[in-house]
Amino acid sequence: MIRFDAPRDRRVQVTSRIVLGGLAAIAAGVVFLGLALSRGEPELLWPFLFCPVIIAVVVGATYLLAPRGFVILDRELVVERRLRPLRIELSAIRVVGLLPVERIAGAVRLGGSGGLFGYFGWYFSRRLGAFRIFATTRWSGLVLVETETEALVLSPGNPDAFTEALRARAPAARREWTGDSSSRPRRFPTARLLRSVGLTLAVVLVLVTSLFALVWGLAPVAAQVTAKAVRVERRWAPALELPLAGVRDAEVMAPPYAQRWWRTNGTAIGQVRYGRFVSRELGPFRLFAWRYGPYVLLETDEGRVVLTPDEPERFVAEVREQLGAR
Repeated sequence: MIRFDAPRDRRVQVTSRIVLGGLAAIAAGVVFLGLALSRGEPELLWPFLFCPVIIAVVVGATYLLAPRGFVILDRELVVERRLRPLRIELSAIRVVGLLPVERIAGAVRLGGSGGLFGYFGWYFSRRLGAFRIFATTRWSGLVLVETETEALVLSPGNPDAFTEALRARAPAARREWTGDSSSRPRRFPTARLLRSVGLTLAVVLVLVTSLFALVWGLAPVAAQVTAKAVRVERRWAPALELPLAGVRDAEVMAPPYAQRWWRTNGTAIGQVRYGRFVSRELGPFRLFAWRYGPYVLLETDEGRVVLTPDEPERFVAEVREQLGAR
């Protein structure tokens, strides 16, 4: 076994620090914004936590898939990664050669990392066609390894020694690289790219579905009056209780007051709306709505609350009855 490190050059190190610092600042900013806007209400804070989660997933996946080194075994070339090391049969290698910078200049990234922990993923250039890169340097000290079906661009710490060692182990590899790609088909690797895109979309779909499920699970579905509180029932989450001790009055809202509402923090999915809203007529208020009216307005010690109970007049009468009994 012969192992070659994949040290990150200064440009990759600086790029990684800048990107990580920027992403950390964004995540922290979103969390602080959520804390400020939610005012301690969990149902309003949770959506703000998905941005840091998504950032953590992306950074974690990038870190785990970044190249760490290259190992030449008796029958395989292994691109070391913390997750899913890549293995290439030595018998399938047809070309091994140092890659001049001009041969990769202008390469376009199709999917993968463009500097965070290195350069890896799918790229495309006019000279090489579609290729996969596993590099921790910016287009210097690169080695091209071509197999029967694809091209790989690697960045071992000692390119010359790596090239010689790999040529000695790969029986069908050319001793010299002519600079063209005639040894492999130039067809676009559609199947591989589709699998990569499909996996990415699946992860995104899981995250979006989880966010939608959380938002939908916290949605209000009914309201009822008890002896001590107004209970707002939610779809999957425990009910919220507005203590009657803090309620001063209740009334059915006139239609003109149910217009021109702006959401400041919360959710609006069709008829389902909840969170903090504001309007010119009402000012700031909390909304728990599962239909487009009619609306009931509660005047409380902590501000106005708007609901959409099934029977507005009866609901108001029950609230006033409980208030009068105190």
